[in-house]
Amino acid sequence: MTVGICLSGGGAKGDFQVGALRYLYDRSIRPTILCSTSVGSVNAIKLAEGEDPGNPNRGLAGLERQWSALQRNSDMFSEEDWLNDPDMDVRVRDVLTGRSKGLGISAPNPDAGRWGDLGPLIQVISDIGFLIDDGADLLKSLNVVAKRARALYNLGPIERRLRNEVDMAAVNGWASAGGKLRLAAVALESGNLRYVTEAGTVIERDGSPILWAGPLTPACATILGEAQGYEADIADLQEDLRNAAPGEKAQIVREIRRLRAPLERARAGFEACRKAQPPVPLTVDFSTGVLASASIPGIFPPVAIGDEHYVDGGVRELLPIQAAVTLGADTIYAVSAFTFNVSRRDSFARAHLAEILARSVEDLMLNEIGLDDTRVQPPAASPVPKIFLIAPDVEIHDVTTIDPGLIQINRDYGYMRAADALDQVGTETRRWALATDIAVQRRDTWSLENRRFGHEDPTRPAERAQAADPALQGDIDAGKARLQTLLDERSGLGAPMPYDIERWVGTLELHPWTGMLNDAVFVRQEVPNSLPRGASLPVTITMRNSGTTTWTPANSHRLGSQSPQDNLVWGSGRQELPNAVGPGAQVTFAFTITAPPPPGATFQWRMLQEGNEWFGSMTPAVFVGVEEATECVSVRAAIAELQADISALQQDLANAAPGEKAQIVRQINAAQNRVREQRARYDQLGCN
Repeated sequence: MTVGICLSGGGAKGDFQVGALRYLYDRSIRPTILCSTSVGSVNAIKLAEGEDPGNPNRGLAGLERQWSALQRNSDMFSEEDWLNDPDMDVRVRDVLTGRSKGLGISAPNPDAGRWGDLGPLIQVISDIGFLIDDGADLLKSLNVVAKRARALYNLGPIERRLRNEVDMAAVNGWASAGGKLRLAAVALESGNLRYVTEAGTVIERDGSPILWAGPLTPACATILGEAQGYEADIADLQEDLRNAAPGEKAQIVREIRRLRAPLERARAGFEACRKAQPPVPLTVDFSTGVLASASIPGIFPPVAIGDEHYVDGGVRELLPIQAAVTLGADTIYAVSAFTFNVSRRDSFARAHLAEILARSVEDLMLNEIGLDDTRVQPPAASPVPKIFLIAPDVEIHDVTTIDPGLIQINRDYGYMRAADALDQVGTETRRWALATDIAVQRRDTWSLENRRFGHEDPTRPAERAQAADPALQGDIDAGKARLQTLLDERSGLGAPMPYDIERWVGTLELHPWTGMLNDAVFVRQEVPNSLPRGASLPVTITMRNSGTTTWTPANSHRLGSQSPQDNLVWGSGRQELPNAVGPGAQVTFAFTITAPPPPGATFQWRMLQEGNEWFGSMTPAVFVGVEEATECVSVRAAIAELQADISALQQDLANAAPGEKAQIVRQINAAQNRVREQRARYDQLGCN
């Protein structure tokens, strides 16, 4: 079976994919083919490292660790410098970045007519006041946007992670072992959808390589420098022209015209120089390829590759399933961070421009692109592959909101939805609906927690934080109770559940303001089902740090015994950490247990921080029986034989003549003494 995993775009909503991938990996599903776009490419490049149990920073474990470390928007992207230009009005910046709903600027009075004959004068005065005050600031800001803006944000934080936290040698090793990679991006100049492959080559949809002139030769670089020098001089003169006195303008115009001729000659010379270079296949490093694939137009700047500039592949392909089909995948797991549902909305009769654009582009156009991506055409004479589509029914947050609580909620949602998709649960069933109900309930409670404790809701940055409202605690408690009911119902249907999801019934959802969180997930254990009496054997337990704290011996993080809590039946009730364990990393506790008293005991453990709390999932309960000694069989038989003799003697005693009774009583007493001796031996051996 050739397995392909396809990952869509979605910006910050890529956390849904991480949860879905965890379920796939728990089912031992590993990709031979990875096809992705946008944030899916950020996730895919970590998967392409492959798994290494000895290195928790690689593969899916490393990807989970990266997402767990995100706390706020600045952990994923940064504002472009032009937003903080001295001429940029803070009100304009806040509207552009969503921190404000409006400029708060008063435009000129449109009702000057009510002043009669003085109306025109009043209008002029109003216009002059506006231009001197708010209008001037607005015009300066628009000038900054026109001259400098290419995008609102940049992917600097992601780029640093790619270059520092992705093992490119491991990616190359995965590719050498037969792995296939396709990172989708769109070239603005040609408008073509293209892919970066596992070899770093850039190809067209049909697989043909992109050819270009290659890096600049010194001669071409010199000519290009000349052209750029002329362009800079002309730009400076055009700025002078805007500010020049009337008598100076003619001279500046003549100078601009004079420079255009050598500029055109330099441009033509550069083009000729480039065409003279023999074409070579276009290649790019993986980090640049991922950034190009993830550069959402307008939000992040285009990425230069070769002679063109590339943006998010989702512009033309949200979910690159066809690429996996073309590569020969016969089973495809397509994980979309976007919903494929379009719900009805209230009337748009009074809708503003932003609302109309959001509905048209985000809801309708992207939905149609996504639906079109699911219609695939296998190669000639090849069967249609089995495709599992894993997508949310609702979107827990938007493409630019980073918050640890929303990340955890959406990851858990992805896990449940993947389980439902692979089990081929009907979309109209209660089990299917419960995954969404659980995610929405947690998101609603998360929102209430922000308001309850007086913190800003990251999904509504324009709505400033209000004072804490303790009266909301009742609503939070009711939400937690409903969550428990939903979890119980889904569990009762036999549906797989994310690790330790029930903890959110009894604690706050994650928030940047809650500080550090202890959490743990069981990975695996090696423990015998039975032990000889008195024997000692080695066992291992592996746990993953799924919280935000780093476990350290100094902070008293340990593994503690359960069933019952703090028991000493295995020789010790605590196991010390062998080393520090960061978020997303795994640790294996290797220790020796001694056989408990017969017939045995339940082996179960859990992480704790001494003096603070027990946390995370318990290890699966395993009853370890204690094997009895071989001699126990003969002792048990001797006891049974003696008890039969005693019963027979007691029957003889009942029928015996008076002179015979004393002898029989002595025989019974002797047999009972031997039973007691055998039972003492039985207990000494620890027989069951």
